[in-house]
Amino acid sequence: MTSERITIITNRLKDILNTDFDNCKDKISEVCKDIDKNISKITLDTEVFNFDKITSNLKKNNKPKSADMIHIQDNIIYLIEFKNTSLLINSKSSKDFKQKLKNEIKLKGIESLITIHKIINKMIDENIKFNSILN
Repeated sequence: MTSERITIITNRLKDILNTDFDNCKDKISEVCKDIDKNISKITLDTEVFNFDKITSNLKKNNKPKSADMIHIQDNIIYLIEFKNTSLLINSKSSKDFKQKLKNEIKLKGIESLITIHKIINKMIDENIKFNSILN
């Protein structure tokens, strides 16, 4: 895929996020909040796209796993997952826990890419191959 084509797609995806998913914005301090402890390590009020909300809007039942946040900059789509690192440090079975966490993050990344692929193909009305997104 040419850089010009990538620019067109990422710009269109930004437009879609800003129009069709404007209601899925949250303060970054909310997106990264540790729900169990109800605390946020980031205190910024900057609004970002909550990718969990976007995924929920697209699929109500059997919702796929998703990253916490999506951000597009310089024609690169960033999927961001926030994790409380104290969970890793304080875990008694640290090796098993770390492996489960790695697997969870991988699954969220893969299923998030599938969701992005669906958004692009449905809303941009393009037939973009999945591996093109990876590039």
